[in-house]
Amino acid sequence: MRKIFLGFKIVWLSFCLLIIGFLNVKMLFTPSLSNQQQLKASSLKQLEFLSNALHEEKVDVQLQSIYPEGFLFYNLMYGLSWTEIARLYSNDTVLFNKAKQEAQFAFENVHSDLGKSIFDASMLPKYGIFYNGWENYLLGKMIQADIVKDTISIALFRQNCASMADVFLSSPTPFLDSYPGMSWPSDATVAIAALSLHDRVFEPLYDSCIQDWLSKINVLLDTNTLLMPHMTISGTGQLAQGSRGSSMSLMLIFLSEINPVFAQQQFELFQQHFSHTILGLPAIREYPEGVKGSGDIDSGPVIFGMSFSGTIVSVGTFNKFGANNQADKLNACIESFGFPLSGKNEKKFAFGKFPVADAFILWTKLQSPEPYFESRNEDVNFGKTLWFHLVSMLIFIWLIIRFRKRLIQLFHPSTELE
Repeated sequence: MRKIFLGFKIVWLSFCLLIIGFLNVKMLFTPSLSNQQQLKASSLKQLEFLSNALHEEKVDVQLQSIYPEGFLFYNLMYGLSWTEIARLYSNDTVLFNKAKQEAQFAFENVHSDLGKSIFDASMLPKYGIFYNGWENYLLGKMIQADIVKDTISIALFRQNCASMADVFLSSPTPFLDSYPGMSWPSDATVAIAALSLHDRVFEPLYDSCIQDWLSKINVLLDTNTLLMPHMTISGTGQLAQGSRGSSMSLMLIFLSEINPVFAQQQFELFQQHFSHTILGLPAIREYPEGVKGSGDIDSGPVIFGMSFSGTIVSVGTFNKFGANNQADKLNACIESFGFPLSGKNEKKFAFGKFPVADAFILWTKLQSPEPYFESRNEDVNFGKTLWFHLVSMLIFIWLIIRFRKRLIQLFHPSTELE
């Protein structure tokens, strides 16, 4: 019996050694996101996993029973990721045609009755700003990537833009409702990014609307951080909940496409208030330093102040603003602590148990730096991962010593050890 107990201890010690070794190797040797060959290969494997989960297991329908926008977000991230892939290949390639097919499939799901089912058709714009903003942003990205060329889809995009712009201009608040009586600034930001996307692809029509929106939000910022708030009071735009890492990291991706000057100001404040380290490893706080709060459906669990969703999305945030080193460090942490399983054709994180997280991980790492922002490699508030490697080395040495002692006890039971 004693030998069995010692055997279990040795197995446990071996497992701990393997985990520590894996984490440190992945942290040190995860390829940079600037390595296009590696990025494409990894992304296509992730897309294969997401595609199988979508087409064969109907995972988007399953997610809808877990949280309100599960169906939409899975299809949105899946479709947007394919639009990013399409831009990496010429129009006559097999992968471009695959991207076209899959992005269109995702958009049809978003545009379907099921996609609209949780939203109120009596709202302005119809179905609310969350649905309108995200649907039109996906459609605009498909047009920009040359996936969509038909006149009906282009007319739908332009019609939706005009409808949203009219509501924004007539509204006393820049933060339109997503659901009746409920307003989240991130949803309005996506919608404005769709208008900005229109002006990049077609003739510029919405600059005055965008400028009006920016002037309105400048007086409605969170006074504690001077960042955009997480939630506002319906109809007025007044603060309901201050800035948070999960929403701010997402909004910055879209702000970078709307107005580079304002976006840069918000990005620097975001780094100041939300960049975080745990044993030297980079992370994003859910709440500004000094503010305590719990996790929810937006952030996921908050552990040691870290926002899981904010940390994942911030890979794309830092990429957008040219902060390559920070994006690479965050990505290395996700590639390590996400414990990805990568086979010949598929790649999935956390054993594929949280597919919507896989979808967000893929979309964010495919974000390209905006041309307005110079590439930078400094670490603002991110410290050095050296601390993690040093602590790991000490634990590794201690485990090796324990492992050796247990092996001696197992094969030489008469030997007395501490």
